[in-house]
Amino acid sequence: MEEAQRLGSRSIGPEHLLLGLLRQGDNAAFYMLKCRPVDMTALKEDLERTARGPGSPTRMALTQAAEQVIRYSVDIAESFTSREVEPEYLMLSLLRSDETILRRWGVDYNGFLKELV
Repeated sequence: MEEAQRLGSRSIGPEHLLLGLLRQGDNAAFYMLKCRPVDMTALKEDLERTARGPGSPTRMALTQAAEQVIRYSVDIAESFTSREVEPEYLMLSLLRSDETILRRWGVDYNGFLKELV
């Protein structure tokens, strides 16, 4: 929600979830992404351009795509027999989406999953 507010978005989308993961920084998803040939600064700028909204909203809701990402993150956590949705499960869920900006940066679901297991 913080990323959506900061960027003046009217809703919280998958790009805001990814920006939150990147801002948090100290998690397996961040380190696995950082080990790839991805310019993290340029990626953040690309995400912010995509996620920027028209102003300061008073109320925000999750987009349908963000809801789907979160639901799938829970499924992934359960498949790893985890009681918590770890950042890496959220990243896998984001990579599963056809609309993810990460594909433009050469990051894919199967490669990330292989590194995780």
